[in-house]
Amino acid sequence: MELKNIFGATPNSTWQVLCEAGVGYYIPPYQREYNWNKGNIDRLFEDVVHGLQSLVRKEDSITFLGTLIVIDRATLPKADKAQLPSNVRLVIDGQQRLTTILLINVNLHDEIRRRRVKLKVEEEAFKWLNHKAIEAEKRLQKTFELDMDWGDEEYQWYPRIIRAYEDHWSRSEVEAKYESPIAAFVHGYLKHIRGDNSKKLYKGESGPIDKTNLVLTNYGVIRGQLRNLVVLNEENQEFDMLSLKDATEKVEFQEAILKAEFPEKVCSILSDEGNRDFKQLIGLVLLANFLMDRVTVTVVSAYNEDYAFDMFESLNTTGEPLTAFETFRPKVIETEGISEYKSSYSRVLMRPIEDYLGKFNKADDRHTETSRFLTPFALAETGYKLPKRHSDQRGYLRNQYDNKNLSEERHKFLQHMSHTALFIEDTWKKGDNAFESVTFSDKNVVLTCMDLLGKVSHEVAIGALVRFYSQVELSSPEDRKKNVLELEKAIKTVTAFFAFWRGSGKTTGDLAAQYKELMEKGCNELGIQAFCRCPTNGEPINILTADKLQKVLRYVLNNRAGINSKEEWGTRLFEEPVYKDRKTLTRFLLFAAMHNTTEDGENLGLRIPGREGLLDMLTWKKWAEDLEIEHIAPQKKPDQSGQEEDLYGKPNLIDCLGNLTLLPKAENISLRNRRWEEKKEIYYIITALSREEQENRLAEVRNRQIVVPDTTVNLIFDGKYYPHLSAIYRASEWDVEFVQKRSKRLAELIWTNIAPWLGIDGDTI
Repeated sequence: MELKNIFGATPNSTWQVLCEAGVGYYIPPYQREYNWNKGNIDRLFEDVVHGLQSLVRKEDSITFLGTLIVIDRATLPKADKAQLPSNVRLVIDGQQRLTTILLINVNLHDEIRRRRVKLKVEEEAFKWLNHKAIEAEKRLQKTFELDMDWGDEEYQWYPRIIRAYEDHWSRSEVEAKYESPIAAFVHGYLKHIRGDNSKKLYKGESGPIDKTNLVLTNYGVIRGQLRNLVVLNEENQEFDMLSLKDATEKVEFQEAILKAEFPEKVCSILSDEGNRDFKQLIGLVLLANFLMDRVTVTVVSAYNEDYAFDMFESLNTTGEPLTAFETFRPKVIETEGISEYKSSYSRVLMRPIEDYLGKFNKADDRHTETSRFLTPFALAETGYKLPKRHSDQRGYLRNQYDNKNLSEERHKFLQHMSHTALFIEDTWKKGDNAFESVTFSDKNVVLTCMDLLGKVSHEVAIGALVRFYSQVELSSPEDRKKNVLELEKAIKTVTAFFAFWRGSGKTTGDLAAQYKELMEKGCNELGIQAFCRCPTNGEPINILTADKLQKVLRYVLNNRAGINSKEEWGTRLFEEPVYKDRKTLTRFLLFAAMHNTTEDGENLGLRIPGREGLLDMLTWKKWAEDLEIEHIAPQKKPDQSGQEEDLYGKPNLIDCLGNLTLLPKAENISLRNRRWEEKKEIYYIITALSREEQENRLAEVRNRQIVVPDTTVNLIFDGKYYPHLSAIYRASEWDVEFVQKRSKRLAELIWTNIAPWLGIDGDTI
């Protein structure tokens, strides 16, 4: 295909744009409502008036209003081609400017028409102005009216612009419909100038236009601006209008704007005092002709919608690009039928998505959230890794929906999309407000897991979790409890898998690839089918179970990450600097390592598994506390280091798990840069079981000539008791050997506590 057949770009005056033979502009259903405000209109007037003033000084002066992106000769669904304009232009970008220009042209037409009929045309100058005013009126009228040559009374003349669903071009009074604000307004005005008695409030097909309507509001704003512009030398003008006296001295200006010179008597009137009505009318005529002939836009006409949207995004115009979902919604409405959509099941399914995305008012936020929502949906639906380009997202939704031949299948597609939106809305980065609609047996752990996944932006797992969530949403009452349990186990499975994978140093890129394969193909080696709802090849899994998810992810850990046992996991964490680039995960690993543990009486400074309920670290209440990661041997080598000095010869050990613990923020700041000998004594005081014991330990420490500032003492005495710190001060040495030993022990404790979430019973996968 040649480039010229993909798109064309042509600079045109607004007259050329609006009056090209047989052209009617059609605003597609996914376009937002007209929403320009007074500020937008003021800026447009500033540009136009500045250009008009400049034309007196420079005969090549024009005003450029930007780009209009259209699809030429568009095909409208279910339309009678015989009733359509010969060239229907689908407006992809520029409807706000286009609509406003039409409102200005209607306003100018009305102002010129009303003022012209009051002229006394006996004198030659007034006859001349009358002719020029009539010319301007007729030209202006063509910009908002399309003459179809024949038709029922008042229906031969089409509004130049209409909106999908609300409007319908037809020469027949019975079939024509103009109910959108702009089409109703223009059609009402066309009837008005042909004899309708309504003078101020123009009527649409369904009766008078609501006075609060933005089209009518902006018509009033424009009328006020026009009248201010032509009230010469008044203080209430917002813009400086053209000096008519200067215009009389510039023949080039006159030729450029009227294709003729001002007659001498006209120049005389414009140079003298008085004759305000004459001057105001000629000012409006000059402005109208400048707006039609010297105000330009670049019309970019594209081969199809995909090309048009791509150009819109690449040109980075001042408009707000539509999201993939906003362009998809009309497809659903069209399929159901415009009149049937309101009561359809499709609308019920679309509502949660609309509610979720509708919360984001800024265009950038709306696009970001749409992409965050559609990416996991595509994985959950077909195992497809959806690119971030809007055109790819639009194409995916349209193609998948179009490929569903039965309404039941289309409903399932929308239902799954709706469940994705509900899942993200209900769970993602919601803290303790997550899963308000689901009752879990162990919600504390679920909330902790979901908060971790959200904080590390582990969005590649959402697709898998959506499948389990959707199963819950589709459950019968008797199956719901069972499916909620499967979802709970799936969340724990995904969390444990993430902790082992990333904790061992494997990358997030590799992790994304594993999830794509899981969703798209499943695991051939285990005979487990794809986890997506509609795999391209093969049959989907009818009933999802966390057991199948565990099997696949265990296989991936073993065969792709090389983690096959507690021993191997401990070796991976031996000197792994997890803190350096995985701080949130590191915090979770420390929580998991300390969970239900107690001091190891045989290996002082270390911990061993304890009884269930002994130390509940993996609860939401504990996870939500302000416990921060504390480097026991400081990140920065102290000026007078002691036993920990040899650690700084192996930098990874400073950031490995064995050199880390958890402390409240205030205590963490207080201890941050102290050397081990001092920290050890403070941990000794912190872990006392009573205030009396704290005071006794403080006295002991100070007797050993260890300085403990009063500010630190106050923090310790006012703080809570943290059992997970109790073993640290018992370590006799804090050197390379001990930190390595502690890393390995913490890794083993993590395995003990979360490997069962992956269905691992014992020390090997």
